[in-house]
Amino acid sequence: MLYLLEIQEEDKVSYAVSLVPSDIRDIPSEGIIGRAKTAKNPILPGEFTPNPEFLKFLHNCVERFGPLSPNLKKEAARQVNGLIYVIDARNRTPIGDVPPEDIIGAFEVRGSQVHPETYRANPNYRLLTLKGFFILDKFIEEKLLEALNKPA
Repeated sequence: MLYLLEIQEEDKVSYAVSLVPSDIRDIPSEGIIGRAKTAKNPILPGEFTPNPEFLKFLHNCVERFGPLSPNLKKEAARQVNGLIYVIDARNRTPIGDVPPEDIIGAFEVRGSQVHPETYRANPNYRLLTLKGFFILDKFIEEKLLEALNKPA
């Protein structure tokens, strides 16, 4: 679930999009997904500025926890060798070409094993598209939230 938090700066109001339901002052910088110009729903890509710190945090979590994901392990066993792509789940049933903005990153698979040191983040990945905000693999999402909620 995403939360929209109002930010008052001088005479201007903007909105932080977060995974954490908290006061903006209590959220670590990597916990802010980005900023929206308005509070209207849905937020459109042109009204949203992603937070580079969150994107870096997201990719770090994918790199750390992706190889442990039951879904990625299953796909690696099926594939045996090659590349395995981490696809944003907002792309419900990817058949054929997946838009670059929906590919989070990729791992190498060797001998049916996902190798974490081979993770490559996709620079074309977008947290928000016309299909909506990102939707992660459930396992990776749980681990990301755990990492985000750990005390500093």
